[in-house]
This record gives sequence, structure tokens and C-alpha cells, in this order.
Amino acid sequence: MKECRSIEMKMLEWNWIILLPMKHSTSTSLRKISRCFCVILFVPIFLGAQENQRDAEGRRQGLWKKYHPCGSVRFEGTFRDDVPVGTFIYYHEKGAKRAVNEFRGSTGVCYSKQYSQEAVLMIEGKYIDQKRDSIWRTYDVQGRLIMEEEYKDDKRSGWSISYHEDGSLAEKKYFENDREEGLWVRKIENGTTVLRAEYKEGVLSGPAKYWNTAGTPICSGNYAHGWRTGWWIEYNEKGRPAFRVKFKRGREVERKSI
Repeated sequence: MKECRSIEMKMLEWNWIILLPMKHSTSTSLRKISRCFCVILFVPIFLGAQENQRDAEGRRQGLWKKYHPCGSVRFEGTFRDDVPVGTFIYYHEKGAKRAVNEFRGSTGVCYSKQYSQEAVLMIEGKYIDQKRDSIWRTYDVQGRLIMEEEYKDDKRSGWSISYHEDGSLAEKKYFENDREEGLWVRKIENGTTVLRAEYKEGVLSGPAKYWNTAGTPICSGNYAHGWRTGWWIEYNEKGRPAFRVKFKRGREVERKSI
């Protein structure tokens, strides 16, 4: 009997539950079953994983959770040797999912989806070592794609393209090291170009031309260091040259009829 009791206590220490068939409710029957160990099924008791643990070297290990001041979970995810792995989930204060970050092993590559309080996907893209990389996409509340931007080392590097509600091109700019460089184009929903200009080191520089929504030219000329400069042409409602206008640092200094 002492031996059976010892085994039962040991099983409790190991956090196991013993499920035994019970044909009789008497204590004698239970003792007989205990002695025979007939059809014993071991089921591990779930013990909540300890949170926010560090190893001897101070590295985060296992499940980590952080909380908003109101007490709700801010994020939860798993670390291995201080490196995030697997899935990290971030939450708004009221509990709605704010972002889901999927890490590719311990490479530092992370694919992120970010949501509004109404659980609508708003932004998605890739991080490398916590910096935005490659193409990032932005959506409106209806789920329509409204912008695509290329990143490298958390800076815009490549095309930045925005879209109208119908999916047609609205604006297109090129960036280098987070500054506009080269072509800048704007269009309306029917595809008509209303602006075409160029940037250099983040400021307007070089030829530019503007059109109205009917596609008729309004004016054309050059920029230098962000200012209209030199002679510009202004067009009449039929799209024919009407005036030559001289600019100096963005200010009109002379006007002539054509």
C-alpha cells in the first residue's frame, strides 16, 4: 500500500493525471484498481509557459509579452538567443490585432501585415533587421491598393507609385536614398497626364510641363534648385503658346505676348 501511495505521489510531482476505468465507487475497488494499474492513461497537465525570461547572458529566451498601460497585451512572440523567431502579434489597446510579423528563422527577415482597429489590412511589406526593405503596399479601408513604395535600409529607394480608387496610376516618383530623383508624373483617372517634371537630389530641377484635365497644356519651362527659372511658355485654352514669361528664383520678372 505504501508503494502504491508513493507511486501516486510521484505521478503528482510529475504533473500527470491518472485516468482509470471506474466500474465501482467503493474505496476497495479503487484500491484494487490502483494495485493493478489497469488501463492507465497519462495526460500532461498544461502549464503556462513562463514569460519574459532571460538566460545567464541576459538574452531573451522563449515567450515574451508586453502590455499597454491599461493592462491589455501590446505584443507577444518568441525569442531565441535574443533573436525574434516565428510569429509576433501586436495589438491595439482595445485588443484588436494591430500587426502580425512572421520571421523567417533567425535571419532577421520579417514579413509584416498591419491592421486598422477595424481589422482591415492597411500596410504590408518586408523588414530586414527591423528596417523596411523591398516593396511595401498600402491599402485604403475598402482594401484597395493605393500605394506601392520600394525601400532599402528603411529608406525609399526606387519607385513610389500611388493609385486612384479604380486602380489607375495617380502619381509616380523615383527615389534614391529617401530623396526624389528623376521623373515625377501625375495622372487623373482617365489616364491623362497633368504634370511631368524631374527632381535632382530632392528638389525640382530640369524641364517641367503642366496640362489641364482635358489634356491641354497650361505651361512649360524649367526648374532650378526648386524654383521656376528662365523663360516659361503659357498656353491658351486651345493649347497654343500665348505668352513667354521670365522667372527668377520663382518670381515673374518679365512677360511677352507670342
